[in-house]
Amino acid sequence: MANKPVGSGGIAEYDDYVQRSEFRLLCAYLCAYAEMYHAFAEIDGGGGEGATTRKDDDRRMTADEFVAGYAAALGPGPFVAFDHPLDEPGMRAVFAEMDANGKGKVSLKEWCAFIEKKEIEKNGKYAIVLSKAASEDPRRRAGVVTDAGWKETIKTQTRPAITSDGLTAFKRTFERYASPSDGAVGARDEGWSRADPNGNGHLSLAEVDGWVKDELQNARGDDDGETIWRAFRPSYIRAFNDAKDVMANKPVGSGGIAEYDDYVQRSEFRLLCA
Repeated sequence: MANKPVGSGGIAEYDDYVQRSEFRLLCAYLCAYAEMYHAFAEIDGGGGEGATTRKDDDRRMTADEFVAGYAAALGPGPFVAFDHPLDEPGMRAVFAEMDANGKGKVSLKEWCAFIEKKEIEKNGKYAIVLSKAASEDPRRRAGVVTDAGWKETIKTQTRPAITSDGLTAFKRTFERYASPSDGAVGARDEGWSRADPNGNGHLSLAEVDGWVKDELQNARGDDDGETIWRAFRPSYIRAFNDAKDVMANKPVGSGGIAEYDDYVQRSEFRLLCA
């Protein structure tokens, strides 16, 4: 969102929240990035479907891993970037394009950026929602939330298997909030009220993380819900950062001005989940 008061005074160039007006976007991005992460995890490390993510996994994909996993995980893939068969030279050429810094390994960030670019260029299924974030002022896109404590938590914990069944369950939980149908409005109102129980109109990354866990446990039971939440947790920060960057600024709190915010607002909630 655009500039808005945050806190009790002063100016914050980047605040750390998603507001109510961003709720639909938030839900769309949760589903999009969970799907990207699922595809990445199937290839990274050569584990394939259902492989447990190790505590020491740095989420860096090599060219050999990409070549070995392309046919099973991506061809034909869920994204237009990988919707066609390739021979090995073709796969290595695609990998080189993804490897933005030329270091021989593709990070999750580079992977998602490549998919976003191709989805928008080729009008893929996520083209519309991803183009909303991609079109934002680059100063805002640079102001991503990088909550050190939160990221360290997900980096060091051993994550459970990332499976197609888990992805299906995850998307089923949040797609209902991202639907443009009239019938989804009531569901979003209920979802937002659970995400924002104190009624202050905006969500931090930690609040989004906790809400995602609660929604999955409500839908799948405590154990299964927590397993799915932990499995896809690295994708949530990307959804959060995209959703908070979309809508126009508006006041939050009781003082100060934030020129570029890091909140997800109610209008962006739908696309966070899609």
